[in-house]
Amino acid sequence: MAAARVVTEYPQLADSLQRDDITPAHVGQLAALARQRCNQFRESVTVLSDAARRLEPEDFRRVAHHWRVIADDHTPHTERAEPNWVDFSSTFAGSWSLSGMFDPARGAAINQALHACAAPTDAGDGRQAAHRRARD
Repeated sequence: MAAARVVTEYPQLADSLQRDDITPAHVGQLAALARQRCNQFRESVTVLSDAARRLEPEDFRRVAHHWRVIADDHTPHTERAEPNWVDFSSTFAGSWSLSGMFDPARGAAINQALHACAAPTDAGDGRQAAHRRARD
């Protein structure tokens, strides 16, 4: 849904996606940036879309993170986006991506709930916590 919204609002992204210059994974990352830093994104969409065209999604993720840090440094606290958000979107090839940001209190509550479901299933369970949290 967020990806559809961003390609509708920014036709240059729709064009790049249609020409296969960027992938759905790029669009998902751009949509997250647009949602989280709307005003700054509008000013930077051309630069960000150029970077997305030149980089693989994994490399573009680092650029997107760096851009977020810079955008935060140049945004008054009163203009920053709502601190609590969750993005759950389909990626290329049918996988799903989950990301979000929470204020300290909500983050602590979610962390406590995740730790409760991420305990090793037995003494031989050598999986990392991230894999245990994603178990069936």
